[in-house]
Amino acid sequence: MLFANKVYLFLLLIIPLIITFYIIGISIKKYRLLLFSKLYLTKNLVSRNLHERQVLKFILQLTALTFFILALAGPKFGTKMIELKRKGIEIIIAVDTSISMLAEDIKPNRMKMVKSELTRIISELKTNKIGIIAFAGQSFLQCPLTLDSNAVKLFLEYLDVNIIPEPGTNIESAIRLANQSFSKKTKANKVLILLTDGEDQNNKPLEAAKEAAKLGIKIYTIGFGLKSGELIPIRKDDGSLIDYKKDATGKTVTSRLDEGLLKKITHLTAGNYYYSRNGYLDVDKITTDINKLEKQDLSSKMKQQYEHRFYYFLALGILIILIEMFL
Repeated sequence: MLFANKVYLFLLLIIPLIITFYIIGISIKKYRLLLFSKLYLTKNLVSRNLHERQVLKFILQLTALTFFILALAGPKFGTKMIELKRKGIEIIIAVDTSISMLAEDIKPNRMKMVKSELTRIISELKTNKIGIIAFAGQSFLQCPLTLDSNAVKLFLEYLDVNIIPEPGTNIESAIRLANQSFSKKTKANKVLILLTDGEDQNNKPLEAAKEAAKLGIKIYTIGFGLKSGELIPIRKDDGSLIDYKKDATGKTVTSRLDEGLLKKITHLTAGNYYYSRNGYLDVDKITTDINKLEKQDLSSKMKQQYEHRFYYFLALGILIILIEMFL
C-alpha cells in the first residue's frame, strides 16, 4: 500500500501519547476514589460494567482517529492501466554559430548571451518536442527532436563558434535542414526559431522559406546584435585582444543584421519577427505566440496507476464513531 501524503502518517505518533495520558488519567481517578471512600464502598459505587464500557469507548475513539489519519495520508492500493498522452508542437531552434557571434556589443559576447536566453525559452517550451540546429557556412543537426528538455539544454551548452568549420552565415541551409528534420508522420504544428546576427551570404533563404511554408512550417526569426553593426574581435586563449577580423582584401569586417530578410522569411511562413534589445529576448512574447498554436499528440504510453482508497478508511472511521455514540 502506498500513501499520497506520507507526511500525515507522523500524526500516528500522537496515538501512544493519548494512550499514556489515558492510563495516567485512569490511575489518578482510581486514586481519588480510594481517598473518597473505602475500597468495598468504591466497588459498590462504581459499576465494573461502566468501567469496561469507558475503556471500550476509548478504544473505539482511538481506532476511529487512526482510520481518519490514514485516510488523510491518502492510501493507494489496487492498480489500473491508464494511457498517458503528451500534447505539444515540434520546435527546432536554429542558432547562428558564425564567428560574428563573438562580437562584444552584447556582454560578455553574443554567443554566451544567446545560450543564456535560449535556455529560458527551452524551459518555457519544455512540454513540446525541441531540437537544435547549428549553422554558419553550413548547417548541422546538433540535437534531434526530443521531449527531454534537459538533454536539449545540454546540447545547447556545447554550441560555440568552432562547431561549424565552414565560415559564413548560410540561413538557407539552416531552413532546408529544418525542413528535413521535422517528423513526417505527426500532424503536430511545426515551428522553426531562427536566430542570427548577420546577413545571409549569396544564398537563397527565401526559396527555402517557401518550401517550409508548403510543409506547414512556421518560421519565427530573431535578430540578434546591434542594428548598426559591430566589429568581430580575435582574442588569444587568455582573452587578450589580437586584432579584429578582416576579409580577403584586408578590410575590417563589420557584422550587420539584415532585418528586412528576416521579416520576409516570417511573412512567407506566417511566423513572427523579434529583435533582441541589448542581448535580451522577449521570452514571454515569443513563448506566448508559439503556445497559441494548436497542440497535437506527440507521444502516448500506458502506465500502471494506483487507485486512491482513502474513502474506505474514512467510512470505517465514521462507522466506529457511530457505534461509540450508541454505547
